[in-house]
Amino acid sequence: MSHYALLWLEGPLQAWGYDSKFSLRTTLSFPTRSGVLGLLLSAMGAGGPQVELLRRFKGLPQYVYSYSTQSAAPSEMVDYQVVGNGYKSTGWESRMIPKKRDGGNSVGGGAKLTYRHYLQDAAFAVILELPEGLEKTIEDSLQNPVWPLFLGRRTCIPSAPVFCGIYDSIEKAEAAKDERSDGYIEQFHVIEGRCPEDGEVLVLNDIPIAFGEHKQYESRYVTIIESDA
Repeated sequence: MSHYALLWLEGPLQAWGYDSKFSLRTTLSFPTRSGVLGLLLSAMGAGGPQVELLRRFKGLPQYVYSYSTQSAAPSEMVDYQVVGNGYKSTGWESRMIPKKRDGGNSVGGGAKLTYRHYLQDAAFAVILELPEGLEKTIEDSLQNPVWPLFLGRRTCIPSAPVFCGIYDSIEKAEAAKDERSDGYIEQFHVIEGRCPEDGEVLVLNDIPIAFGEHKQYESRYVTIIESDA
């Protein structure tokens, strides 16, 4: 029997990167699959590549619903930052200066300019089908996480409990989603696959095959369906 977890992702800031470089950290308008699975694995305390665990999630659908507390969609903020500026090159301060992987000085000097994009005041319901046999582990982990939970980046802290239950049918999960989102306004929802007749189709390279130092991803199609409300 299939089981579905309902997650509620809400906070002042969220950032779901999918094509980011160091100097430009963009965000999607909704949570990525790698971001959601990263949150689950953090709750479980599962570090490193976790190839076998991620394989068990592969092919299981994820549904995302975007909400706001007002008629306008959540806005995007760009944060301009200078990283590694003003530190001495000796002693403990040298550890604050960006360096290459081999420990050498970065190209062009230590200080780096970065532009980091965030979603403001967004809320998402995520329904995720779970691998058989992991339901209890995921339920316990989300209620008592081993490591902190973040909404994409470490600066993005949830402002509401993330775990909303595990259900034995998609219909029950959707009913619980509707109850949890009462008072919010749905902006759009995201489904797996290509449905150009229903909405915009995107290709996202966000199916994690391996986390850790040497990350690997595969691509998937998703369709963004705007709300009629």
